[in-house]
Amino acid sequence: MIEVIMVMVIIGFLASMVVVNYPASLRKARDVQRQNDLKTYQSALEVFAMNHNGLYPTSGYIPIPTLCPVLGLTEGVCPIDPNSGSYYYETNTSGTKYTVWSSMENTEENYVVCSSGLTGLAVVTPAAGICPTFSSVPTSAPLPTLPPGAPTNTPLPTNTPALTNTPAPTNTPGAPLPTNTPTPTRTPTPTQTPAPSTNWVVNSSSGVSCNSKCSTSFPGSICVSVGTDSLVSNGLLYTKSGSSCVTAAASCDTVMTAVSGTACPSTGERYANQWTRCKCVIY
Repeated sequence: MIEVIMVMVIIGFLASMVVVNYPASLRKARDVQRQNDLKTYQSALEVFAMNHNGLYPTSGYIPIPTLCPVLGLTEGVCPIDPNSGSYYYETNTSGTKYTVWSSMENTEENYVVCSSGLTGLAVVTPAAGICPTFSSVPTSAPLPTLPPGAPTNTPLPTNTPALTNTPAPTNTPGAPLPTNTPTPTRTPTPTQTPAPSTNWVVNSSSGVSCNSKCSTSFPGSICVSVGTDSLVSNGLLYTKSGSSCVTAAASCDTVMTAVSGTACPSTGERYANQWTRCKCVIY
């Protein structure tokens, strides 16, 4: 009888633990979905800017799902909040900067995605497309663990001990003494040098160079080259030389600023038109 009572107490304790932890797990799962949904909008906004001279849909404070038709997101792939909340969007007056954000359930902070590529948690609500100061940056998702009962990795075999020298036999009268066979040496396995990580990022008319864009979008990376595109206005420098308009290709140091049309400025300064693609490499 005592054993039955003990089993019932243990089962009740385990059941209470499940009831307490289950809602928290659901909140965490919904917060992860919100972060993934906002990154989907981030990708759609960058594609829109690539096709509109580096500008984003200009808007005040609105729920971003209302822009899905403009961004080319159909009803089936237009993300909405998993728990009757909403995702919000706002730009500055010129449409060169934006912020997208959503409130979280496991924290009183907002998860914010900025046009500069930065993401993180902030206490304040973003305004006018200005990226706020983040109070904390979400950590990367943990690596998946093996399910119970899954086979573990087979351990590598241990090295076979080195051969020992065979002792030389004693001299036989009239016979020469055999020499020892040298022990073969092991050739060390060469170490592999990890390949550099390469990423491409669009640098629109944001007033920064590819060097700055790479270091911001992919911390630790450097710009090694500038990509090209079928657009004539992609990554071109305009310089007034006498009465002629001279163009040249952009570089990693070029600060991208908007220039209307293909007219050269009247001064001798250099201007970069519209946007280019930065090749960012982490060694």
